[in-house]
Amino acid sequence: MLEQCRSDGTSFSDRLIPGHCLQNGSYRLEMQFDGNFVLYSGSRACWASGTDGTNEVYAKFSGDWKPDSPYMTLESPVGELRKYRGKYTGLHKTGNVSLNNKGEVWIAYGKMAGC
Repeated sequence: MLEQCRSDGTSFSDRLIPGHCLQNGSYRLEMQFDGNFVLYSGSRACWASGTDGTNEVYAKFSGDWKPDSPYMTLESPVGELRKYRGKYTGLHKTGNVSLNNKGEVWIAYGKMAGC
């Protein structure tokens, strides 16, 4: 039986910590306790970060006019494990990490992954 994650809605603009997830319909983007960041369609994993086996991993969004932004990192006490870049359009310089009802993960206006 799968443990249920605590849903933080369909987006985050700061951090997603272990045991929390984004949910939209049958899709779920979960920051797991084992350190892996996984996109699910129902019970099937569609995409994973490959960071399992690392303790205390969390996802962090960085944007809002910062250099190199927008991006999402997977971080742990030992440092940055992965960095995924998004994009802005025109004058839209704010954003978040979101999961839409098609199973697509977006960093601001750039698609990162999908089922």
